[in-house]
Amino acid sequence: ERVGAAFVEPEAREVRVARDGQGHFRVAGTIAGQPVSFLVDTGATVLAMSSEDADRLGIDYRVASPPTQVVTAAGPAPSWYVDLDLVEVGGISVRGVRAAVVEGGYPLEILLGMSFLRNVELNERAGVLTLTQDF
Repeated sequence: ERVGAAFVEPEAREVRVARDGQGHFRVAGTIAGQPVSFLVDTGATVLAMSSEDADRLGIDYRVASPPTQVVTAAGPAPSWYVDLDLVEVGGISVRGVRAAVVEGGYPLEILLGMSFLRNVELNERAGVLTLTQDF
C-alpha cells in the first residue's frame, strides 16, 4: 500500500442542520462524551438544561455555584451555573461552555445557547442552518 504525505487538516469544521417540521433546528451532540439532543436557541444566553438532564449526565451542579433564580414558562425556578468541560456537535468541539441547570423538568430539551454558538459562525439558508468552526 502507498501512504500519501499530503494530508492537510481542514481549516474549518462544518455542521449542517435542517429545520424540522416544527420550524426548529435540532441536532445531536455530546456533553462530556455522553450523547444528547440539542435544540439550537440563539435567544438563550447560555446552554440550558433541566436538573433531570444534568442528573442523567452526572453533572454535579449544586456544588458548582450558589443557586440563583430563573423564570421559565412554568414559573420561577432555582438554577445553578456550571462550566461544561466539553460540548460537541458533529466535528465541532468547544471547551469550557457555560451552562445553566434549572431545577425540575424544564427546559424539556437541552438548549444549545450562545455560550456554545458564539464559538461558531451561523448561517441559515433555505431551511438549513450551517455551523462553522474555524481553526
